[in-house]
Amino acid sequence: PEEEGVAVVSRWPILQYEDKQLSKSRFCPDQVDRVAIGVKLDVVGWEKPWIYATHWSYSPCNQMSNAEESLEFVTATSENSSSAFIMGDFNAYKEVDNALLLLEATPIQVGNKPAVFQDSYRAIHSVEDDNGFTFSTMESKQGLHNRCDRIFHAGDSVFPIEARVVCRAPPDQPQTPLPSDHCAVIALY
Repeated sequence: PEEEGVAVVSRWPILQYEDKQLSKSRFCPDQVDRVAIGVKLDVVGWEKPWIYATHWSYSPCNQMSNAEESLEFVTATSENSSSAFIMGDFNAYKEVDNALLLLEATPIQVGNKPAVFQDSYRAIHSVEDDNGFTFSTMESKQGLHNRCDRIFHAGDSVFPIEARVVCRAPPDQPQTPLPSDHCAVIALY
């Protein structure tokens, strides 16, 4: 069986941890167990942000339920925070994806106010400026062709100031392969 995991690594103290098993349909080809995890952090200058990591199904028939359940999970856990972030491999193989549209269009409760998730990378880069691809199609074509890895933010006080895709070590570091078949998305707020 395929095994995988998601994690949040933080330099800030983790105050609380929650996880949610995402459902799967027995009629979909992807039968891998999927999960969303969340941590509340004690970050200096922030009101206890919640950080969520997930890896959604590659099967479109599971992705909508993954999106709905992720939103329910975020809403149930982030009510006393001024900001929330959800990131991971959303297995979106095109710029506009119905499950991601649901994620970005559905209001959640962050603190005492409704908010919607915004794509942190697209807040900085337009599609014309930079495609933000992080993954190949695993077909014979060389190079990156998909933007399945993303970071979303929600909350009044959250404004990305930088976002980039990193596919290899910085030039001043040894050039070893990354431990993933995906490039990393990095955003600064």
